[in-house]
Amino acid sequence: MLTPGREKSQLAAEQAGRLFPTEIAGLDGNIIRYKDGSFGKAYIFEPANSLYIDGNVTEQRIEELKTILKFEKPKNTIIQFRFLNSLDTGEALRDHLSSRDSATSDPVAGVLQATNLSLHEEAIRSGEVLRQTATVWIRVPVRDPDDKGVLSSLLPSLVKDAKEYGIARLLRSPLVRIRNRESELMVQREVQSEAACKLKASRVFQSFEANFPRNLQLREMNRTETFEALFTSHRREHDSFPNLTNSDCVDLRRYLCSTNIESTREQYVRHSGTPVSLVSLKTLPNGFVTADIMRYLTATRALGFPHEIVVDLMRCEKQVAKKDLQKRIDRIEGSRNTWLGFRNLKKDAVVIKADLENLLEQVEGDNEEICNLRLNVIVFAGRSKGAKEARRQLEILDDRCDAVVSAIRKKIGADAIREDAVRQRAIYPRMLAGELASRPTGQELTETADSVISFVPTETSWRGSRRPHSIFTTPNGQMFGLDLYDRALIKSPTVIVTAASGEGKSFLASMLITDIRAHRGNVKVRVMDYRHSFKPICRLFGGRHIEFNEADPKPINIWNYPGIEKGIRPTKRQISMVLADILILSKTARTDAITSAIAATVIDEVYKMSLARNGDGRPKFQPTLGHFLDVLKTYHWDPAQQAQASELYLKLNVHRKDPWLNSPTHPDYDVPSMFDVFELSGISGLDEKIRESVGFRISAQIMQEIGEEDERKQKTPILFLCDEMREINKHFPAIQELIAEASVTGRKEGLVTVFFSQAYEHFTGTTERPNEIGIDLVKNSGVKMIGKQIGGFDRLASDCELALRQLQRSVRSETNTEDTPSGFSSSAAERTRSSRWPRSVFRPQCFGLTRTTRTKRMREDLSRIFGPTCRLRSSCPGWPQSTRAD
Repeated sequence: MLTPGREKSQLAAEQAGRLFPTEIAGLDGNIIRYKDGSFGKAYIFEPANSLYIDGNVTEQRIEELKTILKFEKPKNTIIQFRFLNSLDTGEALRDHLSSRDSATSDPVAGVLQATNLSLHEEAIRSGEVLRQTATVWIRVPVRDPDDKGVLSSLLPSLVKDAKEYGIARLLRSPLVRIRNRESELMVQREVQSEAACKLKASRVFQSFEANFPRNLQLREMNRTETFEALFTSHRREHDSFPNLTNSDCVDLRRYLCSTNIESTREQYVRHSGTPVSLVSLKTLPNGFVTADIMRYLTATRALGFPHEIVVDLMRCEKQVAKKDLQKRIDRIEGSRNTWLGFRNLKKDAVVIKADLENLLEQVEGDNEEICNLRLNVIVFAGRSKGAKEARRQLEILDDRCDAVVSAIRKKIGADAIREDAVRQRAIYPRMLAGELASRPTGQELTETADSVISFVPTETSWRGSRRPHSIFTTPNGQMFGLDLYDRALIKSPTVIVTAASGEGKSFLASMLITDIRAHRGNVKVRVMDYRHSFKPICRLFGGRHIEFNEADPKPINIWNYPGIEKGIRPTKRQISMVLADILILSKTARTDAITSAIAATVIDEVYKMSLARNGDGRPKFQPTLGHFLDVLKTYHWDPAQQAQASELYLKLNVHRKDPWLNSPTHPDYDVPSMFDVFELSGISGLDEKIRESVGFRISAQIMQEIGEEDERKQKTPILFLCDEMREINKHFPAIQELIAEASVTGRKEGLVTVFFSQAYEHFTGTTERPNEIGIDLVKNSGVKMIGKQIGGFDRLASDCELALRQLQRSVRSETNTEDTPSGFSSSAAERTRSSRWPRSVFRPQCFGLTRTTRTKRMREDLSRIFGPTCRLRSSCPGWPQSTRAD
């Protein structure tokens, strides 16, 4: 019963015009109760991160999803999928800031990262970043024998109004009064009948949940989430939501009907001040409909604006569908009849008739399900103030609608139209969340279940890590965070980056270093550089840039290892690295078992000698190649082994006086450092054996630090980067095997390894000359970042089981600008994601990380005036606590 206050407000609303025609009566728990007695339920599901995975994975998922159309359910049951592209609220940015370790954060890195975070913040505020969410709604019509129809209740209601308010008020606007009274009527049942109907609907909901694919992580909305979704869709308000009462059953009509939808003669409606337009699917694609057809709408850059894809699915009765198909075929055939006899059909009629006959044949022969499909895209523009801004927003709305129509026609081969003004006004209220209905709208497309289910959007970009150190955006404008140390999402801590020269590999590496040092702080960074790409960032962070040249040799002793001065025995990995170095210098193949056994025996004797000379209170003693040669020469070998021992001695003795190979480790390496860059270009001109051995020793020096523990007995994480893998494989082939071995076991030790090169084949080799170690390295990699590279993507897509067309479109759609890399796509384990860099990067970060001639001269000029750049650390003590640069 209406209270006097509500009665007056309702009377005022009726005098103002027609009420909003909602079909929702209220909520019973988290179940939607409709006025006609049917029940509905809303779910959230997580779309799969498979945009760049091969289409076979998507096809299998779509095949599983098809079962939701086949289980038993009442007639006119409708299932609606809603894929919303809304403005991002900065969730990834908040996760990054909340998980940042301010106590150990590097101050200089914090300054540079703060400028970049400000860029992301401005992008969020300006509406350039979107977030995709997917929901599914189901409405089940349940009838009770005592239910009365709407018409049987309408006449007594009008008679009652006439008695209370007089016949004159009814006659002033009879149509509006009748429609308003019709919208207020609802099916009323007894308590027991209502409970029985609700139980029937609940069983349908349970069957729907059981048939939904598990990998999409279906979850039913609770009461609050359901109300907020309904309120947001109906009122177009996102700031605050009313508080519902504690009662189980709540009438929602006063919340949902209090909205304002204005329509004009133009092709749009204005919903609470927001211009909205509808684009609907008119015809299905010609030919075969692939399972990944919707990824061309959900992942394209052309639709990087707020919109919502609404897909309605309804199963048809088979006999009714057969009759309808036969009627349509007969109608086309009957159009040939004229007064002068039969005429030939037009080409479009012939095509339509052939499709209908083919569909009828499938229904009769394969026992295939027939379904009706409605696909609409709700396109939004922004609210405006003033006539000029309103015209501007309408122009934006027109452009966005054209982009949607163009995407549907070009990407998936179907036809779409923008609805006219009359249909906009009639259909749009039914497009709101919860207003799904099986009544025909003229948009229905009849097809088999195999084809219809492919139009359900089930894919999106990777959501990212919960504690990200870096922020990226996808080509279609979504933001996500990346944490390379997140073992829950990234099983293998190996990263492969492929991009051509000038596409931003060095900038990406410098950005990762900056972000990790600003976010975690206590991470050791070790870089194997080629041609001074990392020299600017190393100096900026006060790191140690180690160059190798013959004038000032700084040797690394392969025999040395942490703890040798305390008398700690060498590990098996340490002994294997020394053995590998001996075989490199002697150019001995690993398959030579006798020589390897001789070298291993001598190594064991040398370490026994060093353990006897080291210990507490004693000066540190490092065995070298000279000690190995002395033991090798004086050791009593059997006659069968003497010849090979003498040969090994002759091969190694030529290096006895070499300062690179027969010297203790330089004292500079004993100084603790959190950032070391080893420049390899200086030793690329040395003799082949010496070059390979020195390069191997550098990598061994880095590998020895893996697994070190801090004062809290926790392992120190390490970020290891190798630039220009093509040059490293060419000049230092032994390094790749050692790195591959360490990357496999690095997951337990807190190691993240990142490799950079210009092409995918630089890792795997060519078909004629495959690189077995590189192939294993790529297969074990947990993340792949792919940019515009040398050559094509065919082999990469085949080996990594990626979708070639989607990969090419994502990478090549990005525009490369100065100092900014082009698009990258990365994949981790079963997840595949695409990321791109901002179109403009804050100048402070480019200034500190890039190495162009212009920025290099600017750094040199400022260093002469203000001193080294690394003095920023002492001049900005407050920056670690700051999250944004002013």
